[in-house]
Amino acid sequence: MWRNSKDRFGTITKSFHWVMAFLILAMFGMGRYMTGLPPSRDLIYYYGLHKSFGILLIALIVMRIFWRKSNPTPKPLGDDARANRLAEIMHRILYLLMVLVPLLGWAGSSASGLGASFFNLLNMPNIAPENETLELILFRIHEIAATLLVILALAHAGAALYRHFIKRDDTLRRMTIR
Repeated sequence: MWRNSKDRFGTITKSFHWVMAFLILAMFGMGRYMTGLPPSRDLIYYYGLHKSFGILLIALIVMRIFWRKSNPTPKPLGDDARANRLAEIMHRILYLLMVLVPLLGWAGSSASGLGASFFNLLNMPNIAPENETLELILFRIHEIAATLLVILALAHAGAALYRHFIKRDDTLRRMTIR
């Protein structure tokens, strides 16, 4: 089943979910790792890789949003209106951060004057003026937003596990590949 149904998520939705979850966590780990490195060729390599995967994440989130808009989302399980509303708000914030974090990184790279490229195949246009103060501000907000994204993603995972093991419903099963 490629598309969502009223009861389950389709393969495309599940693939977007799990690929992006993996990439976001990997990018966060890479970002934390590389910011602790001394200036070196390795550092330049990691920054280039981080920027390339950030551009990939921008493309994936745009595709994911279009897919979500063109594909009905299964109704939440359970009848707790407050819990369902909280889950909806959480999803909206997660989507906002999935857009915002890579855009802030791209803007920070633009402000640094170094720009960004997609695996050395495509140079991205600068989206912010070159300015050292602006660069520092944008990268600080990028770091804070990325940390918030990971915290909320972990809370999202915790809620799914709670629904699976405590509430014993099919929320988690609907998003797993099977």
